[in-house]
Amino acid sequence: MKRFLTLLLVIGTTFALPPVIRAVRADGEPASSSGDIRFVFDTSSFRGSNAASREELFLLIPNRELKFVNRGNGRLEADIDVRVLFRRWPTGEVLLYKTINAVLETPSSEAARGIHDLEVLQKQFFIEPGPFEVEVTVADRNTRGFGFFHLFGRSPTEGTASGRFVARRFAPEGLQLSDLLFARGTGKSISDVVPNPNRLYGAMLPSLSYYYEAYDPPADGGDSPGELFVRHEIVGGDGTVYLREDRILSPLAEGKGYRNRMNHDLRSLPGGAYTLRITARPQTRSDSVIVEAPFHVVWRKSDISALEDGSAAGDELFTEMNLDDEIASLRYILVPDDLSHLKGLPREKQKEWIEAYWKEKDPTPGTEANELRMEHYRRIQHANQRFTAMRQKGMDTDRGQIYIRYGEPDEISSGYSAQSFITPLGGRSHLSDQADVTGSLGGFNVEEKAYEIWTYSERGRFLGERRNRGAGLELRFVFVDVEGWGDYTLIQSTDPTEF
Repeated sequence: MKRFLTLLLVIGTTFALPPVIRAVRADGEPASSSGDIRFVFDTSSFRGSNAASREELFLLIPNRELKFVNRGNGRLEADIDVRVLFRRWPTGEVLLYKTINAVLETPSSEAARGIHDLEVLQKQFFIEPGPFEVEVTVADRNTRGFGFFHLFGRSPTEGTASGRFVARRFAPEGLQLSDLLFARGTGKSISDVVPNPNRLYGAMLPSLSYYYEAYDPPADGGDSPGELFVRHEIVGGDGTVYLREDRILSPLAEGKGYRNRMNHDLRSLPGGAYTLRITARPQTRSDSVIVEAPFHVVWRKSDISALEDGSAAGDELFTEMNLDDEIASLRYILVPDDLSHLKGLPREKQKEWIEAYWKEKDPTPGTEANELRMEHYRRIQHANQRFTAMRQKGMDTDRGQIYIRYGEPDEISSGYSAQSFITPLGGRSHLSDQADVTGSLGGFNVEEKAYEIWTYSERGRFLGERRNRGAGLELRFVFVDVEGWGDYTLIQSTDPTEF
């Protein structure tokens, strides 16, 4: 979920400019928090105004770390204070201390509890170049005492993270590159970028996205900048270049520099630590500049060992299923004979059978990632986050089972049907054609039943062997909240095998 809050601050205005730097390496890595609220933050330097560095600070907070409160009209809100402290390093001189309030919204209680439902906040500062230490504290205002109880000083839950970074010094002339802004998705400008502050890719983000800027202001009386040759490389820890892609960039306008966004498919890379390296050179000159930054690829939990601080960020990215849960999830995609065979095996042989099954189904056997197995795990996680009911895991509910089988519906319509038209049939309830499917009451009404209709036309992809519904073969599933507790029951389907 994308959240952007912008704060513009200027710290310092005068300083001496050093010679142009021709090679730059980002010193700071993402910082993880300690305390009650777990989050990660990162920074990137861009050219600012009046010789100041424009520092972009990004925070990534899982929704489940915050308390979302129903404010009415179906809105769930988290209310947080973000305290930012900049100190000059190593002197400890305080450059800035600021508290920013942010109200974050999420569409449902399921999204508020989700592991992979995230809030990404972006803050912008203008700061005097040089090394600094930044400390970020996130306080959840919804966990404070209220009214009379607030008088007793109940403190909100908090988490704090700190890290050392360098605010880049950009010279008034000569070719220079900004820092690399790692992203979950990119757009045409920095305002369209969804940052990825933990720099983790792989199981949940198989494509590396990033954004950067280049600056080549002409010297007094010099020619306007022309095209820029840029080489993009992904380098392993042993120096192996795993990917190389070249681009020619054209300047935006006179004095406006260059902007570029890139996406690289990582599915052929093994898990581990990598360096993203960008080399830029003007087409008409021989000078060049390099910028580098580290990131990590995580396909399975064993890859987390490559992270220096993987316990906080890595577990959130990828969680392996235990054997019992994996066998339970496979019952939705295996043919009955295979499922019966698997359950009859000794426990030590069951894991071997499962590994062999996924290996046989791997659509790209020559790569580190097994895309089909990753998609199955993703669906399990999504089902458990979105569809968990009072008495069942999300994967065991009717909606969860259909989601695991077919994936994301092409269309979901919802509303309320008249209770008098819901009648039991064959152990399930069926929705009459006379039912009112146009109502939208915005909450549970004891005289009506909430429903959802899922339609698959093109994106429905069955992961098992029994059938594969391709494009043009429409599937429709009707779910009704019969008891009114949010546990939707499948009452009708165009696929008779679902009953």
